[in-house]
Amino acid sequence: MPLLVLSGTGDSLARAGSETADTHEFTAPAPARTVRWLALSIVDDGSGRSLAARFHLEVNGAEHVPDAIGPRGLRLAVRHHKKGQRSTALYTRGEGSVIVPLPDRAREGTITVSRGYEYLATRAPFVVDGPETRLTLRLRRWLDLPARGWYGADAHLHFDRLDPATDSDWLTATEADGLSHGHFLTLKGGNLPGLWARQYAHGPAGQAGTAVTGWIRPGTEYRDRLQGHISLLGPTERIDPVSTGGLGDPPVAENFPPLHDVMVRSRSLGGLTGIAHGNALGRQPTGLLDAVLGAVDFVEIANTHRLELEAWYLLLNCGIVLPPAGGTDLPNNPFRDSWQPLLGETRMYVKSAEPPDFAMWKQAVLSGAVVVSSGPWLELDVAGVGPGGTVTLPPGGGDVRVTALLESPRPPQAVEVVHDGRVVKGRTEQRRVGGVHRWRVSRRIRVAHSGWIAARATGARKAALAEHTGIRQRAAAHTAVVRVLVGDEPIRSPAAVRQLRTEIRRLREIYRRKGTYRNTDDRDHTLALFDRAIVSLQTDNER
Repeated sequence: MPLLVLSGTGDSLARAGSETADTHEFTAPAPARTVRWLALSIVDDGSGRSLAARFHLEVNGAEHVPDAIGPRGLRLAVRHHKKGQRSTALYTRGEGSVIVPLPDRAREGTITVSRGYEYLATRAPFVVDGPETRLTLRLRRWLDLPARGWYGADAHLHFDRLDPATDSDWLTATEADGLSHGHFLTLKGGNLPGLWARQYAHGPAGQAGTAVTGWIRPGTEYRDRLQGHISLLGPTERIDPVSTGGLGDPPVAENFPPLHDVMVRSRSLGGLTGIAHGNALGRQPTGLLDAVLGAVDFVEIANTHRLELEAWYLLLNCGIVLPPAGGTDLPNNPFRDSWQPLLGETRMYVKSAEPPDFAMWKQAVLSGAVVVSSGPWLELDVAGVGPGGTVTLPPGGGDVRVTALLESPRPPQAVEVVHDGRVVKGRTEQRRVGGVHRWRVSRRIRVAHSGWIAARATGARKAALAEHTGIRQRAAAHTAVVRVLVGDEPIRSPAAVRQLRTEIRRLREIYRRKGTYRNTDDRDHTLALFDRAIVSLQTDNER
């Protein structure tokens, strides 16, 4: 295939190496010619080394997305067919200057460069006064989370990976968006009728990366039109039929197997299993049932377009303490402000002693050392203990000092301490240092009964998301919880347990009357799961 070479630049625009799939496109065809171009270099301000980063261009006052860029860069177009959504991200690979074609009549422009959330986004003007415009931008790191042991992951990506040869492009994009991990989940139906976001292999054969480049791994979002959605991260096999309850093509009409059984199967295959979308999708979602029965490892509370806390808080108040998770749900709603990453716009950070492989990452999630964020960094300290930890008080309880610290280059809206689902009122100390907002809440809390404490925050509006979809969301962050145990008392709010038991009884009746099954054995098996959960939520006097 022909290459378009720009004389004297040491770079070229390539048709070769492009990949087109149902969900995305790498490297669109090169234009027939170019008159003007930008030679762009992005470097780390501290070390001077070339960086993989995302950039956004405006030329002559309008957004400019070239049809192709040089091989030291990466052009990723993502699309959601059913919603008619499409967006394109431009990246440098961190290999030196990248050639970016400009319109023939380009006179001036503005470029915004970002690298995840740990570097300050940089915006700079430039003037076009000849064929080539050279520009070097320096990005300053304001937060080094890996140095503190925190590693970012997008746990909810839906992109085809059809050829291992393109994994290097995905690893470039995840690095440029400041991620250490990306989980690519196959699913069926919805965006496309059959299987999509297909993976060339599952298990270790389908993962790619190193401790230096980061990791990408295959998994599945298993769905049922009635039961809801679950995330299966990293099992060694794809669990078919991927969708039930009439969802997808070819359809499986029955609401069987129960999602509980799918999660148990995924665990047996080495996977990490969780409730997707905060238990908010599905006509009668069964995530609460699955959590009561012990089949759930995490609750996904955030995607780019949603923040769902109700089900998670209810489980926590019943003593079912699970870590939160988050991911974008791309290619859903791919619209980004110029400072936002495409991949990992919503992400989860886990704490690990060293850059984690999948086994270490899974254990870090299970430990509860997790922070979910779409921008702000959030820390929590409860009597010297961080997210995932436990504070023990004597019988009768006592006071604990709780401190939440929000850090963000973008203007925050609020930072809050949450105790058993209720916001603890307190004064917020607000400072801005070196272009970074630092908001801090610290106070003593009286704890009389066993419970949990977390921190949460909200920040800047997601303007591009609202403009293109009408969905109004703010950047947000939420820590996993710290358990606070009083004597031998378990975490168990009687009101929350009654609410959960009532909900599971309601669901049982719906699945008895409206569930679709092939035979009475399947129906009886499903209803028996509800019965087990109801019994487990009864007090000793009720049994």
